[in-house]
Amino acid sequence: LALEEPDSPLVLSTVSAAVQRQRQERIASRVLAVWHRLAGKGKARRAVRKVCLQYRSRVLFARCFRAFRKHACVQSARRGAVEEVVFQWVTERGLTFSQKAVEAWRSHAAHASLLRRSEEAFSRFIRSSHLRQWIGGWCKAAKREKRLSIALAKARESREGSVAKLFCEAWRRTARAWQA
Repeated sequence: LALEEPDSPLVLSTVSAAVQRQRQERIASRVLAVWHRLAGKGKARRAVRKVCLQYRSRVLFARCFRAFRKHACVQSARRGAVEEVVFQWVTERGLTFSQKAVEAWRSHAAHASLLRRSEEAFSRFIRSSHLRQWIGGWCKAAKREKRLSIALAKARESREGSVAKLFCEAWRRTARAWQA
């Protein structure tokens, strides 16, 4: 060791092996000291039983904690998978909803555009032909006919009202004549 450099891998591995051995010896000496203390009182069988029970309980606790940890990992993975599926479903649903909204908007915009273009084409046709004069005359005639029909309806109602009034008066006179 003296011939080697202090930072060489051989020296470092030898030093780390020595440190590891020293730790193991220290742990072994502690365990043996506890054992001698328990066994020194003449209670070796009970001490052995007690140490075995403690060891068994530690092993069982370690197994329980490992199983619990594994169960927690599985549950966490399941929860994560469910969250991922739900997130994906919500995202897809949002996308389909937004796609439907965009399609509806495009359809409405296309319909409005067609209406606007057809209105413009129709108004250009009316302005360029004599149809405008004919439509204007037709509108005037329709308004005149409507005013005339309203006046005739009023006259008929008043005439029917006067006939009904005359009829009622005749019946009243007849009823009075019968009473007298």
